[in-house]
Amino acid sequence: MKKIVLLAFLGASVLLAMQPEPALVAVEKVKKDIVSSAQNFTGTVQFAQSAKLAVEGSGKVVKINFDVGDTLKKGDTLLQIDTQLLEAQKKSLEASLEAAKVELKNAQTDFNRYEELIKQNSVAKKVYDDSYFRLLGAKANLERAKASLDQVQIQIDKATLKAPFDGVVSAKNVEIGEWVTSGNVVANLVSTKEVELIFNLPTLYVGTVEVGQKYEVKIGDKSYFASLSAKVAQGDIKTRTFPVKFTLEVDGFVYEGMEASVSLPKREEGEHLVVPRDAIINRFGNMVIFVVIDGVAQLRPVSIIGYSDTSVAIETMGVNEGMDVITKGNERVFPEQPVIIVN
Repeated sequence: MKKIVLLAFLGASVLLAMQPEPALVAVEKVKKDIVSSAQNFTGTVQFAQSAKLAVEGSGKVVKINFDVGDTLKKGDTLLQIDTQLLEAQKKSLEASLEAAKVELKNAQTDFNRYEELIKQNSVAKKVYDDSYFRLLGAKANLERAKASLDQVQIQIDKATLKAPFDGVVSAKNVEIGEWVTSGNVVANLVSTKEVELIFNLPTLYVGTVEVGQKYEVKIGDKSYFASLSAKVAQGDIKTRTFPVKFTLEVDGFVYEGMEASVSLPKREEGEHLVVPRDAIINRFGNMVIFVVIDGVAQLRPVSIIGYSDTSVAIETMGVNEGMDVITKGNERVFPEQPVIIVN
């Protein structure tokens, strides 16, 4: 009999040891309220126009007119590649072009003379034909000389790299004396006038904004009206949010990566369950709350409808107005864990 009592006592002790210790938590009541008509979201500033500038010619860099942080205007020269050999070749081709012009002039004069003589039957047909074909050859030589000269001139022009738009240099990858080849990226240029603002929005809000419409946004302490330019169809699986993109021109200098905010309308106002912001936590990759039922913490996944200064409007199952929702200590609570309410 004593053995049976002892075994029962040991079994009860093991069961008690396996049960989690009650967690100390603070709670507030779940309420119902009207969700505000707009919600603020935080996003990121990106430059709308950014280019990796590459040289089109090959050669030794003899002049650099830029450094990181410099502000450039469209058409400003960034660097110059040595063109001495090309310039010498250009002079030679210019001389060839002048010679081709002289040849064409002589061929045209001879042809005109033989054309008059052939009408008078004063010259052989073969002589006339030879003058005609010489004229055609002279014209072809002139066009060939022009094309060769144009080709060298294009190579000379490409030895000078110019800014394709107004912007600020964000990177420099070349120094004087270096040998560069066609396609080498020597600088990054970004336009700070036009920016893109990227926001990741819940599904409920993505459906309420329209491409082409303007919305008030803030960058730092300045407010702007920006056009919604795109809704990106690929979202984040973990957060169930989807990127939207605004574009606008800004006055003054901004940095890529700055924080931006936007106030967006949501679906129609209505009465929803409202809990304090502290009640919402990320658990198992989802937004959840813990409600207290019969002294035990119960996990409830939630969908966020909107925010106010201190509260969050939610949609969920198994939660009613007046229930206790954990606001402090919820990050340490596990589902089905006993809790002790300290407030």
